Amino acid sequence: MELKEALGQLDTMDDSLWTKEGLPAVDKVAELMGRDVTRKEITDAAPHFTRASGFQEEEQSDAEEEGVREGRSQEVEEYLSDLPMVPAEFNALLQKVGPSELPTFDAILSDQLAGLLKDIEELEELKRRVKVNLATVRARIQHETPDKSNQQAIMDYIAAQNKNRAEKAQRARKVAATVDLKDLDPRAPIDRAFARKKGRGTQRPVR
Repeated sequence: MELKEALGQLDTMDDSLWTKEGLPAVDKVAELMGRDVTRKEITDAAPHFTRASGFQEEEQSDAEEEGVREGRSQEVEEYLSDLPMVPAEFNALLQKVGPSELPTFDAILSDQLAGLLKDIEELEELKRRVKVNLATVRARIQHETPDKSNQQAIMDYIAAQNKNRAEKAQRARKVAATVDLKDLDPRAPIDRAFARKKGRGTQRPVR
């Protein structure tokens, strides 16, 4: 069963089949179709269908649209069949158009321009948001992970060397604090050996 056929079976006297706005109840239409149905499906199949007018307004709208299509020339249909033409192609097409159809093209082009300007405004807003967000990310990168310049790298190296020297000096002071200076003998080992001898041979030979 087609969706329009199911809509045609709805009893206009049965309140349970319609919403307060006079639209078909989605769950009732789904029962007739034997499957799930969405409001969008119903609207797409019958945009003007209501409890009060049924398909009358729908048929009238379709007839009006058909009349509009029948009133269009081949040139208008050709222009509307694709994206806006490049000027050279459009000028060639316009040569086939009589003066009476120029207002039609004027209206079509005006609508297209208005739509494009609206799209441009929306794109500009999206562009602005992306630029702001990108600037925020880059600011965090610069603040939290800054790049080191060559001069900064040299300064960091010097600071590291100074830190190492300070740590060595501190360790040396700790070792020196455990040694009694009175126990230290500044003489060379050979002089200390001769000093332990008594009598002859207590002096180191001198050439």
